[in-house]
Amino acid sequence: MPATRVQSRWNAGQLEFLDMNGNVICTFNGTAREFNFPATGILSIGGVPVTATAAELNTVSAAISVRNATGGPLTAGTLVYLSGYHAASGDPTVAAAGLTAQATHVLTEDIADGANGTADEEVLIGGLNTGGTAIGDFVWLDAAGAFAFAVPTGADEIAQLVGVVVTVDGVTGSILFFPGYPIVQRVGTSQIQNNAITEAKIVAGAVTEARLAAPTTVGLGAMRVARIPFTDLTVATHASGVEIPANALIVGGIFHVTTGYTDVAAAALVSFQAEGAEDLLADVGVASLTPANTLVDLIPVGTAATTVRTSVARDISMRIAGADCTAGAGVLYLYYVVTG
Repeated sequence: MPATRVQSRWNAGQLEFLDMNGNVICTFNGTAREFNFPATGILSIGGVPVTATAAELNTVSAAISVRNATGGPLTAGTLVYLSGYHAASGDPTVAAAGLTAQATHVLTEDIADGANGTADEEVLIGGLNTGGTAIGDFVWLDAAGAFAFAVPTGADEIAQLVGVVVTVDGVTGSILFFPGYPIVQRVGTSQIQNNAITEAKIVAGAVTEARLAAPTTVGLGAMRVARIPFTDLTVATHASGVEIPANALIVGGIFHVTTGYTDVAAAALVSFQAEGAEDLLADVGVASLTPANTLVDLIPVGTAATTVRTSVARDISMRIAGADCTAGAGVLYLYYVVTG
């Protein structure tokens, strides 16, 4: 209709637009800031009529048609992932997600094997057992497309957040599922790409003794390297604060002098110990600890006779005797294995 044929009028607090015959095309409520069209009216966008109802527009979702080709039925509420494509129906196929397969959708209806149904990325599903939970509790992906209220803890299990409890009841509880938003707290060991974890990806100091497992079975174990800086100069036994764990075999080491040691009367002696006095390095004069970048071999040299075994967790300490040093610093490196 030409714009010149459209009329407007103010009626009962609303602005009405009328056609040339006086029929209301739409009304605008200035207070509510909304347009209203008659039930018989048609809204078109780009010349294409919009056929969705108001209720449908208010509940627009990411639901899709999917195909069950698993060989068995899938029930409503099953968490699934897109597993392939069914050419005849033109729909993606789905299979039950699990602790090693991340979910992308949740089924909104039962689907028999070889049949089509709907799945959604985000949807509220009722008729569920949410007893023992609280509103707002997280829901996690579990085995075989199920859900759980506890985070999976297995070393090779995905911990994927897939929903939140909305109502609590042992029969009529409801959960807002949102597997379409990939919220993964932890991935399983097998999901990590080979050679993917490099030194650049590990925060300095993150790998501690507590994170290294002792070799308790037949197989390959890890050689540990302890790095212990010392800057002490006075006569005393100086604890480092670095402990070698119990049942460790210290098989080697080097003291790297970073600042040459000096004293006034050439009387200062330096030694290192773990299990007992001077068992890592017997007393040496400062003349052997200078200049900078001097490397000093320790007593353990990879033989049974020289290996030091810790009976309990031992602090590695430096002892200065005879006289104070006037300068000096270095880093002690110890190579050891834990026997369990």
